[in-house]
Amino acid sequence: MVPLAAHGEYRQDARLGDGDLPELRYEIVTVKLPFLYGLCKRDFIQWVERDNDQLPMEYWEEYLTVTAAPWGAEEVFQRYSGAEPVNQFLLCWPDRMAEVKLPWDWRLTADQMAVIGEKLLYA
Repeated sequence: MVPLAAHGEYRQDARLGDGDLPELRYEIVTVKLPFLYGLCKRDFIQWVERDNDQLPMEYWEEYLTVTAAPWGAEEVFQRYSGAEPVNQFLLCWPDRMAEVKLPWDWRLTADQMAVIGEKLLYA
């Protein structure tokens, strides 16, 4: 029997003593049937927006589209809390998506985005 989709939650932590290296948390969903893709993507987005109806607009949480090219993905969303970007991204490819959560103070370079995107595409 072939699964309809596969989901995994992962984390990478620096070795003890490597305090300069950030931790990385991510979820990967691989969709085996195309009609499920939109449902899975919508679930990631709605999870972020789940409490907005109880908050003033200036505190809303949402995913906004950002440039996908540095990540090597077809579509990328970044989480915003109010008007402030958060280091959480949803990377989308035709049959897979990955939600990446980074430390709040880590500033990604385009090269780092490319490496993360490449590794998660084939993970």
